[in-house]
Amino acid sequence: MRNDYPIAASEEAQKALDHRAEFGSECGTAVGWARAQQLADREEISDEVILRTRSFLQRAAVYNTGEFMNPDGTEVCGSVMYAAWGGQPMLQWTDDVIAEIARTKSQEARPYPNEHAARIEDPAEYVSFARVNDFFSEGVDAIFGIEEDGDTELQAIRFDADRFTVEEAEAWLAEYGFTPILFEPAMQEAQERAEPNELAVGDFVKWDSGNGQAQGRIIEIATEGELAADSGFTVEGTPDDPAAKVRIYDYDSELQLYIEREPSLNVVHRFSTLEPFGADFRKHGAIKEKRALGEMYVTSDRTVRGYAAVYGSPSEDLGGFIEYIEKGAFDSALGDDVRALFNHDANLLLARTASGTLQIGVDDRGLWYEFEAPNTTAGNDLLELLKRGDVTQSSFGFTIKEDEWAMRNGITYRYIKKVARLYDVSPVTYPAYPATSAALKASEASRASEGPATSQEAPAQAVDLTAYRLRLIKTQL
Repeated sequence: MRNDYPIAASEEAQKALDHRAEFGSECGTAVGWARAQQLADREEISDEVILRTRSFLQRAAVYNTGEFMNPDGTEVCGSVMYAAWGGQPMLQWTDDVIAEIARTKSQEARPYPNEHAARIEDPAEYVSFARVNDFFSEGVDAIFGIEEDGDTELQAIRFDADRFTVEEAEAWLAEYGFTPILFEPAMQEAQERAEPNELAVGDFVKWDSGNGQAQGRIIEIATEGELAADSGFTVEGTPDDPAAKVRIYDYDSELQLYIEREPSLNVVHRFSTLEPFGADFRKHGAIKEKRALGEMYVTSDRTVRGYAAVYGSPSEDLGGFIEYIEKGAFDSALGDDVRALFNHDANLLLARTASGTLQIGVDDRGLWYEFEAPNTTAGNDLLELLKRGDVTQSSFGFTIKEDEWAMRNGITYRYIKKVARLYDVSPVTYPAYPATSAALKASEASRASEGPATSQEAPAQAVDLTAYRLRLIKTQL
């Protein structure tokens, strides 16, 4: 039993109860209103109630409009009862809790010993399971998920590793038309879980979750006290089993990249549930990142200039840490073939260093760029949007060669020391931190006084320069 669900969930439930008291709501059932009172009073709830709450909210979300009343005065029962069960805060919390329950209850290490596992459906969708050995044929077993209403459906297929190799199991699945959402070969040796002193801020880790294996980067560690996930779910750290806050990464099979989930999502786990993943992660390649920044402007009819990065300036809170780019970080990347793109879209090419249409360089302040907007639809559209002030920020993509993580006074810091490669500089429509600003300068006199840009000199400082603000969209091959 537990009552550590988010305060926001109790507030949602109370809003529904207040609505019912004022308007005499005819929505919902006795069970639903009892659940609302339970959440509003912050009573303890069981794992079974958590499962049922998540199931209801997942189904009810499609009917939630965010308003309790229609313009004609009729009730929006979908919205009322969605709030009564705790709404979005409760749904996010139950997702985390159910994943933790699944991990805690699982006494069997995964991947499974002596059998290959093909997951067909998400196990979190079911309240219990039933296994039928040799269901399909000898050595091919079926796992059935049982829903709250008693209905069953195929959740997973297991292959006896003594009878099927990995290739044979995958061929069997293809032959019979099964497309698993996750395939795990039989465990060859025991997985090594992290020891108390083995992990540090900045390390990549993986762990078992309700949706299979998950992975991410540690952004905060606590050996005493609690750490909270974005959902409100908390884990208490101890010297023997510290708690870690981890930024989630998902694998994009089309791009073959590990990509930071957007919007970013932080979860919490104990070290004992984590496995170091740094070496495996980096087999795929360097970490590819992008930054959304302020400071881009027009200095003549068609010349776009600005700083892509500023040395030594702190980022905003990037969801758990603050970042600095150190002076000299770009020195070894200036010879790369860099593109200027609109919104990082390779189809909207604006300029390129290899053709001489894009100039980049560094000075004591940071990395700057300059290009003449092309007489294309994309180029002309960009100029118009810049002059109107609709597009005011830029973003750049790069890979990291060297970085350093540190924690001071409870705050996590990351220092970018060396960039391995610079990919692109891109004006963007939707920066991560839209509060930053830029200026528009169209004076030919100003342009003449500034002189041409070269790799040794930076463009003139923009009017109303802002402190640069970063957005981290880390990806890992």
